Amino acid sequence: KRSEDGNIKQTYVIQLHKPAGLVTSRVGQHGGSTVYDHLNASALVVSPKEASVVIEDFSEWHCIGRLDKATSGLLLLTNDGRLVHHVTNPEAHKFGSQIIRKTYVARCMGILLEETLQQLRDGVELSGGLGKSRPAEVALVAHDSSRTTVLRITVGEGKNRQVRRMLHAVGSGVLELKRTEVGGLHLEDGTAETGSWRLLEDHQVAEHLGYKPRQLEVQREIRQQVRAKLKHAAKSKRRGRR
Repeated sequence: KRSEDGNIKQTYVIQLHKPAGLVTSRVGQHGGSTVYDHLNASALVVSPKEASVVIEDFSEWHCIGRLDKATSGLLLLTNDGRLVHHVTNPEAHKFGSQIIRKTYVARCMGILLEETLQQLRDGVELSGGLGKSRPAEVALVAHDSSRTTVLRITVGEGKNRQVRRMLHAVGSGVLELKRTEVGGLHLEDGTAETGSWRLLEDHQVAEHLGYKPRQLEVQREIRQQVRAKLKHAAKSKRRGRR
């Protein structure tokens, strides 16, 4: 995709530690704040290499998989629609031979035993006509004295409010939910503080999400063109010697 001046639009990706209470839609309900309001509060983004990139307009940016208002944690945003599709489409987001997975830590109502955890691993019928959840990784983190259970849940799909629906299906419910990982990206890497955010490097997007940013694709095409020209020049030179 090219900008109005004909240049290739670079792919930018922001990793945000979303606070609970912000919505991922463009307009907050009843005057509530959005993640875009939060980002617009600071127009200057400094990349890990300290190369400053000024982003003043988020109108063409999109969330890569939404988090509901009450959920906190790792949220990715980008100006590249193809990347959104790559990560969120269940049939498209292959990362090598692996699906791009998302990991959540959930504090749930009640003491959930191994039998219930196995149900979640095998897949449960989700409300709202969303069908059965795909197999998931579910690990017990802790039981506490207030009769709640803390679970770590990793899923390879992103149906609407999926983790909440999964726990509702086994007779529990979510008291607190945080997303901690997407692909190979971890919340604690650069965004441990709630509300903090960072601009990802091109190699991080390629390595952890299995996606080549536009600028890397252009560089690859240029290298291929140069190699083709050099090969053609070498052939012409050999013909001239005959």
